[in-house]
Amino acid sequence: MAKKLKTELDSGNREDTQRKYMEFQMIQQNMAQMKEQLTMIEQQIEEMSAAEESISELANINEDTEMVVPIGSGVFVKTKVKGSNEFIINVGANVAVAKTDAEAKKIINEQIEEVKKVQKQINQNILVLNERAQAIQQELSHLLG
Repeated sequence: MAKKLKTELDSGNREDTQRKYMEFQMIQQNMAQMKEQLTMIEQQIEEMSAAEESISELANINEDTEMVVPIGSGVFVKTKVKGSNEFIINVGANVAVAKTDAEAKKIINEQIEEVKKVQKQINQNILVLNERAQAIQQELSHLLG
């Protein structure tokens, strides 16, 4: 009778250990995905900040100033500035509208703030998951110890 009870306890202990280990692995995977998202968000913020800075610089350029503009894959085109006080900005859903430099910078800064809110939420989620992962590690150490 005592041997059967010990076997059932060992079996329950093993199942609990496996369940906790699986949960730990899932948390680790979620955290890795969130860290990838943070990397993409940081790149997006850098791009938007660079765009905002470029708008400031372009707004002060005289018309007919010659420039070199990238068109992709290391290819550039020479062009002259025409109407540097108007910028075409994507406002979502493949809709682009003409805006002044101040309006365009305002839209970009609002977008940056929205992305930073998402970034903050992801960081908070990572902290919560990390705390849970540490708790599971302690539980596993206790179960296996």
